[in-house]
Amino acid sequence: FVFPMTLCTIFNDRKLLLKTFVASLICITTGAAIVALDRQMDQLYMVNFVILYAEAAVSYGAALLSITFSKDSFTIMEKQADANSRLRYAASVDGRTGLYNNRTMMDRLTELTDPVVTCQFCFAMVDVDNFKSVNDTYGHDCGDEVLVKLANCMQSQCRASDMACRYGGEEFAMILMDVDEKGAAVNVAMLAGHEYFRKAAGAEDIY
Repeated sequence: FVFPMTLCTIFNDRKLLLKTFVASLICITTGAAIVALDRQMDQLYMVNFVILYAEAAVSYGAALLSITFSKDSFTIMEKQADANSRLRYAASVDGRTGLYNNRTMMDRLTELTDPVVTCQFCFAMVDVDNFKSVNDTYGHDCGDEVLVKLANCMQSQCRASDMACRYGGEEFAMILMDVDEKGAAVNVAMLAGHEYFRKAAGAEDIY
């Protein structure tokens, strides 16, 4: 019965382990009954069967503890991996806009400017003109909304291979992959001509 219980431990199956333990007790009890019916059970036989019961109980307990600790360890490792993933994500993005932050942008530029990398890309800077006056006139909440709107517009212009980043303050950047200067200019022009900014520029209110 030790070997089947070991297999249950490997597969982390508590139900099968319990069934194996019960089957072991039944086998031991059946053996004891057969011996008792066949001939008078002496003290040695009784001791042997008690030892078998004890071994079965100890094996079951050890296997159960192993499964419990194994599952707990797996859960802890899974939670730790999830927490690490969240931390890596939080360290790579700007908390206000959800865009990649300056450090992530610089790491990406370092990768792309490596001599061994031959892919073509363009780096575009985007700046919000007179942003201080927006904060002074309409308040910082409104200024934050402008930044978030700009970030959303930038993300909508980006493909999966591109990267929209917040450089700092009201300054943003885009890393556009596999485009030349003309293609990048078209992309940035489309961003500047986005419906939200056309409405804002033509309206008396910032909204």
